[in-house]
Amino acid sequence: AIARLMMEEEYAAADAAGLDYSPSMFSRRRRRGDDSESDEYSPRRGVKRAAKPKPKPPPKPSPKPKPKKERPPAKAPSGGASGVTLAHLIDANLIAPGVDVVSTLYNGVTELATLRDDGAIAWDGREFHSVSAFSLAVKRRTNPDRKADDGWKCVKCDGVALDAVKRRYEATVAAGGAEGAEDAAGDGAIVKPGGAVELAMRKARDAKDAAAREREASKPPPPPPKPKPA
Repeated sequence: AIARLMMEEEYAAADAAGLDYSPSMFSRRRRRGDDSESDEYSPRRGVKRAAKPKPKPPPKPSPKPKPKKERPPAKAPSGGASGVTLAHLIDANLIAPGVDVVSTLYNGVTELATLRDDGAIAWDGREFHSVSAFSLAVKRRTNPDRKADDGWKCVKCDGVALDAVKRRYEATVAAGGAEGAEDAAGDGAIVKPGGAVELAMRKARDAKDAAAREREASKPPPPPPKPKPA
């Protein structure tokens, strides 16, 4: 405060004499390039000046919206090589359910199985819902280390290889569509999901619900509630 008062007196004396006077301390700061004192304080006025506003940074560009992922189209219930089941072939009248109509040959031994109305194969007290599962089970009887098998190429129905029947079905669907193609057998039946496919789907839902109920029943009961304090 004393230095500031002395500085103001020196400025007043210089003004009275008509001289342009600057204090030595103030000029040294000027020579060093430190102009913070001149920006914020004026000895002549004795008040602080408002600091220069800092320039605002430019606004950041808004991020580009991410494109929404499109859901893949739902697969048709029939018509694809990976989606054809024995139930589709039954509904197309290309094969018929029956006892011992399914056969496969392995190591010189022919195994017979039953084809059910929903397209499942019953053999050796078990039920298989795919051709490859049945073929693999037969071959694992003599070769337990076998990992996989393509049952369509080695399993027959009424003496006809199922692979040939499946190709016939796919060609029929590709030519006329699943909703309007006529049966390759020539009897005018429509090739689309029917009784066998619906029965297979219903059995699959029932099996899923039964498994869920079994998991729920196997859970331990919740602990009893704690008694409230009196």
